[in-house]
Amino acid sequence: MRIIIQGILILTSVLLSPDTTVATQLPLTVSQNGYSGLTVAISNNIVENVALIQKLKDWLTAASRVLYKASKYQLYYKDVTIVLPKTWSMQSSYKKISGLKFSRAHVRIDEENPVVGKVPYVFGQTECGKPGQYMHLTTYLLFAGEFAGFGEIDILLDRCTEEVTGRNINMFTGAPCKVTEDGIPEKDCVFIADKDSSATASLMGQQNVLKKNERSSKMYTATSNFLLNMVADGTSVGVATFNNKGRVVHQLLTISSQSDRQQLVASLPTTTGGTTSIGAGLLACITALNSSIDGLEGSMIYLVTDGEESRAPYIADVQPEITTNGVIVNTLALGNESDTHLGGISRASGGQSFYYSEDEDSTVLTDVFAASVVDTSTDMLIQIESKSFSLSSTQPYEHYITIDATVGRDTIVQISSSESNDIDISVTGPDQTIYTETNSTFGITTIKIPNIAKSGSYKVSVTITSNGMIPAVLNVQSKVRIPGETTAKLSVWLSDDTHVYGSDAPTVVYVAVLKGMAPVLKCDVIASLEGYNASNIQLHDNGIGSDSRENDGIYSAYVFSNNFERSGRHTLKISGQNINNRAEILKSKEKSNTFPYYSGLTTELVWNFQRVILSSEISVTNYSTTPLTDNIKPGKITTLKLKSVQLMGNKLQIVLLWKAIGDDLDVGTGTISNSFSKIKQQPEQCTKLTNNIPIPKLVGSTEQHLVTIDDESLNRYIVVRAIDDVGNKGDYSNIVSVSKLTDPAWTTEAINTVNLTGSFVSGGLAIAILLVMLILGLGLKIRLSNANDKKKLIKEKRNQKQKSGKRESSKKHHNRYEYENRNNIV
Repeated sequence: MRIIIQGILILTSVLLSPDTTVATQLPLTVSQNGYSGLTVAISNNIVENVALIQKLKDWLTAASRVLYKASKYQLYYKDVTIVLPKTWSMQSSYKKISGLKFSRAHVRIDEENPVVGKVPYVFGQTECGKPGQYMHLTTYLLFAGEFAGFGEIDILLDRCTEEVTGRNINMFTGAPCKVTEDGIPEKDCVFIADKDSSATASLMGQQNVLKKNERSSKMYTATSNFLLNMVADGTSVGVATFNNKGRVVHQLLTISSQSDRQQLVASLPTTTGGTTSIGAGLLACITALNSSIDGLEGSMIYLVTDGEESRAPYIADVQPEITTNGVIVNTLALGNESDTHLGGISRASGGQSFYYSEDEDSTVLTDVFAASVVDTSTDMLIQIESKSFSLSSTQPYEHYITIDATVGRDTIVQISSSESNDIDISVTGPDQTIYTETNSTFGITTIKIPNIAKSGSYKVSVTITSNGMIPAVLNVQSKVRIPGETTAKLSVWLSDDTHVYGSDAPTVVYVAVLKGMAPVLKCDVIASLEGYNASNIQLHDNGIGSDSRENDGIYSAYVFSNNFERSGRHTLKISGQNINNRAEILKSKEKSNTFPYYSGLTTELVWNFQRVILSSEISVTNYSTTPLTDNIKPGKITTLKLKSVQLMGNKLQIVLLWKAIGDDLDVGTGTISNSFSKIKQQPEQCTKLTNNIPIPKLVGSTEQHLVTIDDESLNRYIVVRAIDDVGNKGDYSNIVSVSKLTDPAWTTEAINTVNLTGSFVSGGLAIAILLVMLILGLGLKIRLSNANDKKKLIKEKRNQKQKSGKRESSKKHHNRYEYENRNNIV
């Protein structure tokens, strides 16, 4: 091994965070047809109730039977861990474990989501059939069971599909549902899927290292800062190193004072040498953890190295012991020469892997420890800013930061630099108070804002007395203003941690911006590749391209091959901020005791804020300097809807709307069919709509297209897709339908022209599920316009017709065209 600090061991007891921070999930495995490793965690927000444990056991046992039968007797739940809050009483039947489990659990029992109330859901949905992040359930659902209104709890299966066909019937009479003149289905109307439907759904050593001394110095500085300022009190920490063998240099110590922190810092190694046995270091960590009263499960190891394995035991030799005992390993690779197996041990154990490029403008050494410490305490530090810059004696540095109204406690402003002794730093608050009292140690100059920092804009001023240009890093952190309250937080995950250069499958970066469990909308979220002057990548929450759901607080973007300039490891740094107080929190208007447990949605403005977070590493393979060819097809249009439908003589005029997508969008082509199965399975053989196709607009702009067809069929199904300027064809969009209703029992009046902004959500629905082992993403079924809204629209339409001299039809037998728009909100 060539670098010092091999492993930092972080231990916490069962300490669960009540928020919805998205972290790497704990691993799930299948052995002898059984799922192992499923973790169900109960939030600290839940009042102690022993009966809840038995309810969970009953539900999980019943769910296992359903899974076993549904998988044709192939799969079942072999073992499940139920993690209880530390605040609950310790019982003799409980086993005490270490580490934070809640933010890594596959199923989380928590308070109601402010947006959807008691409705169960899967968070972090991408698209139908893709894995989400976790399942959210409430105690109400677990105790109410089928009476909660979602069906029997052991068969709440994933219905994420785009192909379900069936009929609407009255659940008591079995007769077809009637619809009132306001367009509302009668009471007790339910959808029954066809048994013969084709729909499918899921259930639930030796190396040459440059800048070696500089690496040691930087790592020593970053790790010292981590121990002195970031790790929460009450955390047990130990230090181990390795070269040809592993050695514990400081046994686990529960931090309760500044002297404890300084004692740990004093144990950090300052020299390197010898061969590299990473496995030996991991075994040393296991030995230290075994000696603690908390044991192995849930403990965390922070593995930092720039070396490549050259001596047994290797990572692969000890990985089974790591994963079997439930130890989480976070890794940091220093430079591209670091061993390629680091990411594997992180993924297998449910940890995260990070990469430091050693570039002068890199902030990773600050960001990585901030990211790692997020899940180790309920009273965690929030990273407000991290920014690299250059200092000179002739050019002072000034930068403004925002401390919002939800944070401000234990706020620290730090400047990291090799010339820290020559640095002067001051911070000016929003009330013009100037803070100058500093503490300089290990190359870091720190200013602590006393008491609770006032909300507003702060100016950081930095000067240096030495000559020349000196690189430096600004880091700002704070805690929530009142312990236990929520604040805006960023969480990041990737669709894949490996990117094949030149392939037609870009990597997708997802960033959730939440305040507690509530989505935060209209934020400015940007990703930047650390390591070279790559362009910034703007993330969107607009339901276009990589973003499958508009306004769900999950921002996303594609990372294409042309964003990279070399093979090897890369890191994405994410910054999210609210500019000009325009961001909003999405929440329900009020709670209700009847299904669907909320009465519409509303928004609430959010104060200006800024946050920073680091993604796990992305490994790029097959890089080439050969110019790339455009082999990436345009994204799928998912926003197709019908604006209006009008019968003009024997012609049907349909106005289509959709949002323009990117990636060289050039031509939109539409397809129409009178057969649902044909347009779903053989769209190329359906009638093409090629006349007057609109010229593509900017991404996110609304496209509009008028279609005129003969009125000859009861049903029409329409899709659209994009084709770029080199002929790459995107996938077909969501399907919209137009149906001619001739049964007089459906309504009492003819309405030949319909003009609605929203109706019922149909398909892709998101009521969650039994236990989906891959946690498949769903949307939430949201009724966007209630009966009063529709009644008002129809009344206005009638008034318009009366004013223009048109009279409503009084005939009982008539033709009426209806359609559904699909709008999914998480």
